[in-house]
Amino acid sequence: MDKLINKIQNDYKGERLCQYYFSFLAQLKKSDDQKLLKAVISYHMKPSEQKPFDAFLILEGRRSPMPEDLSEDEVKKLVKSYKIINDPELKARFADVLWLKKKEIKYAHDAVVAYIESAKKLRNKSWTYSQDRIERALRLSLSLGKGGEKDIENVISCIQEILEKYELEKEAYFPLKLIELLLDINHDDNTFCISILENCIEFFIKEKDIYRLNDYLEALAQWHEKNDEVDKAKENRKQIAENHVESQDLESSAMGKAHCLQKAIEVYRRIGNHKKRIDELHKELIKIQKNIPSEMQTLSGGNIDISASVKASVKHVSNMSKREALIRFCFITKPTDIKHTFDYVEKQAQQFIHTSLFGRTTVNKDGKTVGHSAGLTNNELSREELLYPHLVDHMGLSWGLNSQGSIIPAKEQIILEHQIEESDLKEFIVNNPLIRNGHEALFAQGILFGFEGKWDLSLGILAIQIEDSLRYLLEKKGVLTSNIKSDFTQEERGVTYFFKNYSKELKEIFGEDVFYELRALLVKDDNGNGFNLRNLIAHGLMSQNEFYTSVCVYFWWLIFRLICTPAIISESKNNKKNEQKN
Repeated sequence: MDKLINKIQNDYKGERLCQYYFSFLAQLKKSDDQKLLKAVISYHMKPSEQKPFDAFLILEGRRSPMPEDLSEDEVKKLVKSYKIINDPELKARFADVLWLKKKEIKYAHDAVVAYIESAKKLRNKSWTYSQDRIERALRLSLSLGKGGEKDIENVISCIQEILEKYELEKEAYFPLKLIELLLDINHDDNTFCISILENCIEFFIKEKDIYRLNDYLEALAQWHEKNDEVDKAKENRKQIAENHVESQDLESSAMGKAHCLQKAIEVYRRIGNHKKRIDELHKELIKIQKNIPSEMQTLSGGNIDISASVKASVKHVSNMSKREALIRFCFITKPTDIKHTFDYVEKQAQQFIHTSLFGRTTVNKDGKTVGHSAGLTNNELSREELLYPHLVDHMGLSWGLNSQGSIIPAKEQIILEHQIEESDLKEFIVNNPLIRNGHEALFAQGILFGFEGKWDLSLGILAIQIEDSLRYLLEKKGVLTSNIKSDFTQEERGVTYFFKNYSKELKEIFGEDVFYELRALLVKDDNGNGFNLRNLIAHGLMSQNEFYTSVCVYFWWLIFRLICTPAIISESKNNKKNEQKN
């Protein structure tokens, strides 16, 4: 164990984060010590919860290691090696785990000191890493009662030191999160905290950054309430409500504008005694909501340079609450407009007639023929059959642009600002009409792997689970999804059969746009046209590198959108009903 720890501290030159140590260790020779060290480093830290460490991965029926799995002999090994650790990130992890296992207060004190030191170093990497460690240090100190008073003072001093010098351009939410921690522990330096909040508010007013501004205004309102300054708190929230109204100008979709008005109405109701203003906003909301049913699409469109798209996508999900960012990410782009695309590829085929008169052959990476298409002069095929190969090609190019220009940049921004966990997806996955009971955890893990950029693991789950979802949805429409053989054994039919024989039912469920996208992504037609992800993955025909493509990224995002949409629509309908009642 000592050799491994020294190797990490001496040889590893990357980011000083436990998750990166894990990757470094995985490359070394396997041994009991390596397995133990990897387990301890892999624990998923949840600083805001009473149970600070959880399994990094939780799949149905199995999970990765947790502190409670450590045996007495393994704890003794950790104790023995603890004395040689000088890296604050590694020391904080060891000390915290040993505190949880042995309840010796010296480890708790050491953990607090190490967390503070690690937080200061990691701030240059990302303020979110720094905040997590400060929060864990504070929660740990509070759990010690009187024995942690000195530790609490040290954490508060660290927070105050940061709040005296911060860069809102780079760490917009850092001051807010730290002040919220002080509010949670009922810190008594109200003047200092209110002053910091007011300075931040002034900055975001100048920047015309409504979303960040509102979060700081809400924090200020809470501090005013703490001081029994109720009228000031109401004024803060009134400003928040009007900011929501103003933020409609930043939205290009009816859904986005409606959401802004709903937030404004919600805030005014919370304040109370603003019926006239609520009625005005309600009337405006009803007008906008009429456009939502035909929309449910992205907030932007058209042909744009990818650099502009990247910038816009990052901005669109930046500095939101975690839930708000996920909802916005759900609509960061849109499924293909199939009618328009069919017309477009037909026009292109007619314009470049020499390349469309003759059929073509498609080969795979091994040179094997996997698909072909007929020329446009073939009178035996329907318009759809003739154009479908061109449709698939066009969608593939479009998905590439969407993945690189919108999905990946937005995803990276979200994980930079937030730590996405299974609990964040629960409201979208539980009781989801798309997901059969008992499959929720698998969908959650598939989505989480995508946020982590582990596309092989993500699609390995989602491409298989979506097949069961199609079967489940067809069953609910009365479709018999299995056949019966002469020996009376029954066999479940596959996804290719569903798209070929129940296209009408699937179009009714998903709409034509999503139907054609799922079909092109999951299977191939009789002529071999389509990306065929489900069958390639199920039969082990994709190498690891082939999972890391724009098409796979887009498939992951499309599944995420499909999963989230029912809950978002339901929330919108409930809000509308509540508005009508009032």
